[in-house]
Amino acid sequence: VTDQLVSCFKWVEGSYSFKPGAGHSEDFVPLRLSLPRILLDGVTKHYSQRRIESLVPLEYESTIRASSQGLVPVEAMKLTTFEARLFAMIRKPNTLGRLVAQLGMEREQDIYRSLFGLHLLRYVEFEAKKRRSIPIGRKSHSIPVADEELGSSEATPEETPPKQEEPSQSVE
Repeated sequence: VTDQLVSCFKWVEGSYSFKPGAGHSEDFVPLRLSLPRILLDGVTKHYSQRRIESLVPLEYESTIRASSQGLVPVEAMKLTTFEARLFAMIRKPNTLGRLVAQLGMEREQDIYRSLFGLHLLRYVEFEAKKRRSIPIGRKSHSIPVADEELGSSEATPEETPPKQEEPSQSVE
């Protein structure tokens, strides 16, 4: 039954219904399930890094910290060895980039999945760097840049003259 519930996290879209007070069949067997564990397993097994990034804007500079507001005591969660190690690493604020560097690039997707699952359970808080866009050249494209990357100069796009293109030379 747990595997069937966890497999629901494969769904990208779908529907279900819940009817409060609806009876159950005579062969109903009550189960003791850990809903937080099912949620964490569902996310870590079936959510792709791309899907998580579309839901939470995590960047390598994002500050990540443990929260004391979890839905159940973290000790009751029965974290896997990897999840427990990751959680210990964010008891003091850390960044996604440092976590990936410490745990290895080959674990990057596991890190994203575990952090997102723990975030849904309110064990993890994310804080993205304040970012803004600056223009690139004369076109309307822009790239996000952290404030500290701009340095002390607070030039606005109107104050920054467009870069002149040098004439091209042809060789015959």
